[in-house]
Amino acid sequence: MAELGRAAREHEKVIGGSPANSTSGRWWCALVPVALAVLVYLPSINGQWVYDDLVQIVANPLVYEDHLVGKALTSDVWGFQGGTEQATSRYWRPTFVLWMIVNERLFGMQHTAGWHAHTILWHALAVLAAFVVMRRAGMSRVGASVGATLFALHPTKVSSVAWVSGATDPLMAAPLLASLAVVMRLTGRGGDSDPRTVQRRTGIMCWMIALLLYVMALGAKEVAIVMPALVFVATLAWRLPRDGEGSGGERIVWRSVRKSALYTAPFAVTAAAWMLLRSRVLGPASGPPMNIEQVLLTVPLLGAVYVRQAFFPLWLSVFYPFRPVTAKTLGPSTFFGPMLLVVGAGLVMVWAALGRKGCGRSRPALIGVAVFVCTLAPAVLAAGVVTDQMVQDRYLYLPLLGLLMILVPEFERAVARRPRLPRQRVTAVVGALLAIPLAAQTILFSAAWSSDLALWTWTVKRDPSSVTAWNNLGAALLEMGRFDDAAAPFDRAVKIDPLRGGLGRARVAIEQAGGALARAEAAAAAGDQTGMKRLQNEAREHYALAEGLLTIMYREFTRSGSWGRVFDAADLLARVWLERDDDVARSIDLYRDAWEYLPAQRAVLSDRIGMVLEVDGQIDAAIAALEAGRPYAKTEVKSESRRLFFRLGALYAHTSRHAEARAALQEFLDLTTDYTDPGAAAMRDQARQILNQLGPGGNDAGGGR
Repeated sequence: MAELGRAAREHEKVIGGSPANSTSGRWWCALVPVALAVLVYLPSINGQWVYDDLVQIVANPLVYEDHLVGKALTSDVWGFQGGTEQATSRYWRPTFVLWMIVNERLFGMQHTAGWHAHTILWHALAVLAAFVVMRRAGMSRVGASVGATLFALHPTKVSSVAWVSGATDPLMAAPLLASLAVVMRLTGRGGDSDPRTVQRRTGIMCWMIALLLYVMALGAKEVAIVMPALVFVATLAWRLPRDGEGSGGERIVWRSVRKSALYTAPFAVTAAAWMLLRSRVLGPASGPPMNIEQVLLTVPLLGAVYVRQAFFPLWLSVFYPFRPVTAKTLGPSTFFGPMLLVVGAGLVMVWAALGRKGCGRSRPALIGVAVFVCTLAPAVLAAGVVTDQMVQDRYLYLPLLGLLMILVPEFERAVARRPRLPRQRVTAVVGALLAIPLAAQTILFSAAWSSDLALWTWTVKRDPSSVTAWNNLGAALLEMGRFDDAAAPFDRAVKIDPLRGGLGRARVAIEQAGGALARAEAAAAAGDQTGMKRLQNEAREHYALAEGLLTIMYREFTRSGSWGRVFDAADLLARVWLERDDDVARSIDLYRDAWEYLPAQRAVLSDRIGMVLEVDGQIDAAIAALEAGRPYAKTEVKSESRRLFFRLGALYAHTSRHAEARAALQEFLDLTTDYTDPGAAAMRDQARQILNQLGPGGNDAGGGR
């Protein structure tokens, strides 16, 4: 035992500072990285809704409709877009959805400051938890503080903190790391811990807290499923003997493995139960099958890119010009070179964790390797999804912590070999020198996330082959009413992928056609017949372009089962036929065809049919169409479904069916109390006016704020 004590003291001397579980630690070592994590992202608080925020949060009725909360927590995160009852994605994230719902109740959606502040808070909590984990792993106070600071300031975190929808990473990392820190505390510091002592100081409550934190992490992001592997390695690392620590090494190793497996079991059971529940919620997998050959060929490239981003975060973007590797693109720059880099990096990690004098030589590095490998491994599956989105900086959120747990202790050991150098001071100074450029890059890239226009202008410069980036740039310009400017980005998107870029280009063409017709009317009023004819021809050309694109897309989307896009294609195509040809019958036939394809959007489609028939003067037919969709209007996810009650109530009132009008309009008001968009607000005002005009029984229409 005396030898064990001397070995432990020597180990603490090497890594620096007092033992990691000492109560005399300086809180400033933890507070510095937490404070920096907050300060560096403060400018992003005033950022606008960007990227998926506009769809996943602002236009998501599952977030702001009270009666849909249950459905929100039991649907995939993109369930509000689906045209069928099946899951539209493989992402079930109830923690993230609940976080959005709470934010909406606290801050609303008119301003983003509260949402951004809440995201930054979770990032700060993740940084604090990372510091604690590094201390529990055996790193010195200064080393853990430097590691946590670099973790907090690294530019690859920007998309997880400056972007509200990217909050899934800190929402997952903070409870997962906190749970791991609790386990590392409960299971003791070393292999010589007495299990009876461990039992005395744990208690069921602490284990339940650790498991509850793990469930929170699972509900935030799927990568948390690797927690059992992290628990096994983290508990095993402190139980395995180092070189020269006692005898009976093989017996001790197997005993340590059994103990670690015992500690891991509750987390493995929880993970298995979560996967079963997830499969019940999401149902059978949908979408095209993953190309396993493509994934395997792309793994080295992905690994090399992430190593580059971790060490040299000079090239920052939402998307990067890397695409899945196939047999045709296999070569030195896409496979063999990256393979050498990945293998070399892997050998260095193994050497740091297990080399020289055995596995006990660097316990922080052993845990760090587990964190890096286990949390980055799921990112390789991105090679099987949308090709221009396979590299994402946010996939490095947790792996970066593992890398720092390898590098920082190694640096401290290198300094410790030179007795004349003040180890802690050198570590702190080098950490500060690294933190300054990282913070500068983070602030610079955060500014790009301030608005959609800034973000996608930045991105297309760095990945001009991304159809998603060009689409989103066009959408940002379209939202600003800059239709002519929006045409060019959508043209680039169509050139890369007609099916993915066509919807946006068709929408711009329709707006351009409408603008040309308005100018043609002005020219006619001014007596300019030549100008009028020229503008009418221009409008016909825009409509023809939109019709050609939308006809192809509607056919392909229905054939491939892209239900989320079927509605958009049908809606835009019907708009072309109505505006250009005044062809009511053809438009209604198209909506009814889509009605068969999209059982989860029948209320919205019925509302469209009723609106077209009403404008055409077919009031009775319009009422019949709306009544056919009424059973779906209350339960459908799309917020537009609730407008059916307003239209039906207004038509009932028009045909003197006052009691039915009051019921429909009151139901519309009751279901839209949380709607804040201008269109819904205008409809609510009209509904109250109609109710007041109906006389007795109509003045009870409140239901709104």
